[in-house]
Amino acid sequence: VKRVVWFDFNPYSVKWMRHLLENWDGKNFKKFVDDTRSVITEDAVILDQNIIYEPELVDEFMETLELDDSSLEKIFLKIKKLEHEYLNIDAVKEWKKLAKACGENSNVFMQLTNIWQYEVNYMNTDGLDAQLAFLNLLNTVAKNNTALFLTGDTPMGIHYRYKNIKQ
Repeated sequence: VKRVVWFDFNPYSVKWMRHLLENWDGKNFKKFVDDTRSVITEDAVILDQNIIYEPELVDEFMETLELDDSSLEKIFLKIKKLEHEYLNIDAVKEWKKLAKACGENSNVFMQLTNIWQYEVNYMNTDGLDAQLAFLNLLNTVAKNNTALFLTGDTPMGIHYRYKNIKQ
């Protein structure tokens, strides 16, 4: 991994990822969140009580990694040294910007989580435009790169985990 593109339609999500990568030292994540979550509430658009943060889910996630604190810190510091790009975009309506950010002639791993499962995508786009955006995004990135591996949900409700799209 050489480069990571972080994207979300919510500017506060993007702001938090940037803050995390630029300021966390890889130690005591829950304390970091408690001490610095005000970075996304300071302008009072997002209220603290509206932040969905469940420390027990952090514990569960850390258990799945099966890493001790020292190993986690080392991995995070490696991630931190990578090139990072932050995009505040709607991946459904601005799929071309996301495809462009994926670059060319590389191996691409794309994690889309459940973006194309959001009902709002289908309320705010005409006809099959949301589904077409998904297919156009994958098609463009796959054509422009040597490999495209996808993890996430499709508009059709299929969940892929490290699916090689070019195959």
